[in-house]
Amino acid sequence: MRLTTTAALALCLSIAPAWAIGERWGAVAMSQSGPEVGATYDALAEVRADTSALSRCSARDCVVVLRLRNMCGAVAIGDRGFRSVEEHPILRRAEGRALEACEARGEVCRVAESGCATDQGSRR
Repeated sequence: MRLTTTAALALCLSIAPAWAIGERWGAVAMSQSGPEVGATYDALAEVRADTSALSRCSARDCVVVLRLRNMCGAVAIGDRGFRSVEEHPILRRAEGRALEACEARGEVCRVAESGCATDQGSRR
């Protein structure tokens, strides 16, 4: 059996570990009843990102509210408890969109958590 260059490359990429091809996962977990937040942006697998974010959230009722794959994301919280979750390739845009969506509800909002799950770090 003869393998073409394209087929060989496809095979290598399909079995290469995530770190070899630059894939990064992130997750943000938040309490359902309070302001506690936990996040991670440098995991090599989705399940590891979820587990890490949940372990960093200090409340017992934390749930993952945002999953990122090679992307930036932000969570904004309003003064009356509304939460907005957004993602974008550029961190500042994710933050801006999260704030806009939160403030559209008539609340005074702040970015509670933001970051980028990329092999290049923050893309501000």
